[in-house]
Amino acid sequence: MKPGPRRGRRTAGKKHRQSTLGANEANRSGEAPSTRFEPHGLIPDPSKPLPAVFAKSATNYPLLYRKRLARADGRARAGDLVAVYDGDEQLQGYGIYNPRSEVVVRMLRHTDQLPDESFWDGLLTRAVELRREMLRLDEVTNAYRVLHAEGDQLSGLVVDRFGDVLSAEAFSLGMYLRAQPILERLQAKLQTRHWLIQPSPQFLSQEGADPPIVVSPDLPDRVAIEEFGTRFWVKFAGGHKTGFFCDQR
Repeated sequence: MKPGPRRGRRTAGKKHRQSTLGANEANRSGEAPSTRFEPHGLIPDPSKPLPAVFAKSATNYPLLYRKRLARADGRARAGDLVAVYDGDEQLQGYGIYNPRSEVVVRMLRHTDQLPDESFWDGLLTRAVELRREMLRLDEVTNAYRVLHAEGDQLSGLVVDRFGDVLSAEAFSLGMYLRAQPILERLQAKLQTRHWLIQPSPQFLSQEGADPPIVVSPDLPDRVAIEEFGTRFWVKFAGGHKTGFFCDQR
């Protein structure tokens, strides 16, 4: 049976772009170089009002689907951080917006507080401490899932650790645009050296964009990982679609 589109460390068929997301390059269709995939900062400017979207009713669910959206501020663009209000125009929280997706908003937090420095540091610190202090994964392996989408309050993004490499897969345009600063913060907490960002196989059909795979400078072709004393080589090109099952560690 022929395997489906590869997931995880998927690199074949789409050229890597090294260093940062901000590097310009022509896209597949031959258009002029574009910066539309420029990385977004994590911390909003509190002096600038955010675009607003309005749900039909209040919800604590992390995903706001198109059918539940009443209207959106004309200023809101794909990938933007937006303020989310309910049908009574009461602030529900903040999320990442994409009008091209069936998931119009992926919520970051359900409070009236902006996702500021303390929010991001706390969120990433809790994720790392869960793996290191509660699950104690570092004692038996150096390959495991560091961030698991909604489970770690980051809908649309998963990050796996393979030794010195953090491999991110984005299922959301907004998270793709924020993956690099997230990985840089995780690097400081995990003492890793390299990173890789890739869109999910269905990214174009689900998110309406076709961003490139991006890697940090000097990303190795393969790294050695270890689990319970057994060593494995992990290749970042041509690997099996399901990879090392880091989500099951």
